[in-house]
Amino acid sequence: MSPSESTIHQEVYKHFVDVGCCRTCCLRILGNRDKSSYKSVDESLKELGVQNDGGANEKDEDSHCNKLVKPNPCVGCLGLLQKPYSDSLINEIIRGANISEYDAKTFNVSMNLPSCYLLRSEALLVELRKHFPAFYEKNFDGQALLSLKDAFKACFGHQLGDTLSLTLDLSSGFVIDVEFRYDDDQEECKPLCSLRPDIFTRHYVRKNGYTKNRIESILDTLDCDEFSKTFQVPPLIPSQVIKIVKVTLARESTNVAGRYNKYCRDLPQTPWLLNGERKMESSVEELISGPIVALLRGTSSKFASSGREDVDVRSLGRGRPFNVEVLMPKVAALQFDQLRALEKEITEKSEGKLKVRDLQIVARESLVTLKQGEEEKTKEYTALCFCPDGIPDTLEGAVARAPLVLDQSTPIRVLHRRPVAVRQKEILEMSVTRLEGDAQKFILNLKTQAGTYIKEFIHGDFGRTKPSFGDLLGGAKVDILALDVTDIALDWPPRVSCDDVQSNGKH
Repeated sequence: MSPSESTIHQEVYKHFVDVGCCRTCCLRILGNRDKSSYKSVDESLKELGVQNDGGANEKDEDSHCNKLVKPNPCVGCLGLLQKPYSDSLINEIIRGANISEYDAKTFNVSMNLPSCYLLRSEALLVELRKHFPAFYEKNFDGQALLSLKDAFKACFGHQLGDTLSLTLDLSSGFVIDVEFRYDDDQEECKPLCSLRPDIFTRHYVRKNGYTKNRIESILDTLDCDEFSKTFQVPPLIPSQVIKIVKVTLARESTNVAGRYNKYCRDLPQTPWLLNGERKMESSVEELISGPIVALLRGTSSKFASSGREDVDVRSLGRGRPFNVEVLMPKVAALQFDQLRALEKEITEKSEGKLKVRDLQIVARESLVTLKQGEEEKTKEYTALCFCPDGIPDTLEGAVARAPLVLDQSTPIRVLHRRPVAVRQKEILEMSVTRLEGDAQKFILNLKTQAGTYIKEFIHGDFGRTKPSFGDLLGGAKVDILALDVTDIALDWPPRVSCDDVQSNGKH
């Protein structure tokens, strides 16, 4: 570093110490955006040629250890990055972060900071540009200071991690959420109302406060002179430090995917409630989600699957892909053996109604495959059909009409929850098996586009599906006695179990 650079660094440093900045904020003002350098602020300042010349605020900051003198709170960070105030804040975060019940190995910190920080940071940049224009143009030129959030994590993240026995990871799904308060925040932001009354109306401020996005949009339109006419430059020394309102823990959801077979005809997929009253004792969702949430010790869950079968329809073959999103899990990692034991527990508790397989923890990004499968994949069915007037001789000819496209109006049975529309769906393949000695019943096997209403295709739904299977038989009356889903052509999630799935539900 050249002597001239060291000299200007020293001059900038001394000026902002005299203004009331702590050393860490001085490092920010010197344009240092290397987060690793904030682990040792004093060393980083020395590398820039800055010497501690014993300025008033420096003496106070150095003397905090004698517990007799405390420095004025920093005009830039309000004590957030400044000893001894930062020590107190760190200790309070550690006390509030009760992590003992979580199996986390990494963490991140989320910080809700007062809005006035934006104004104070801008005031420091205006002050820098006013007194050191060449230095400002070289080191900032439209760029902001390293954010207080980034500086805080860089300064204290590893200290927090060492104390909590966790590793700081900015992409971690386990978050320590810290809400801060500065008692004069509203007062310092109040000039915004007179500056831009169209943006910060009384009604808006009363309802939403001084929101950061709107403040930033205003600052983007102001030059230094306009800003200086409205706000204090340099910012005034605060009469109090920033405080912590609360510390909470948050964790991203854990997604447990698998496949389920349903072997009964009296189990809805989701809880069946009518006017607040339960109509059936349980559901697929409850039988599967309950043990998963209990094991992961989550607060609640969301169930999703690749389509859904009616209460009286079985799901056989490989089973129906599903996902259970567990919210706020205390346990996020499960071993292979735990997942196999969980499959067994769910299956046994269902008392023969369900079997679950291929349980695994999946990334949230992979759930798009499950959603796409609802409408884009093919499905196979076996239907037991009944012709009261006897099976026409045209049965084999009817199934030979596949592939064919249907026009399906929203079925009568789902009109109360689905919008009225006509949807085109395709029957891809059909085959038929006559039952020996039975002139009225036959088995119809179908491969269809996902989303096809099979029952309505067979009985016609009072002419709302065209053509219906009865139409293909030449106008014969056909009804459906039983329906099974035999395959869903979605290779998700990957297979992990070794059991072969039999179409009769025996394993």
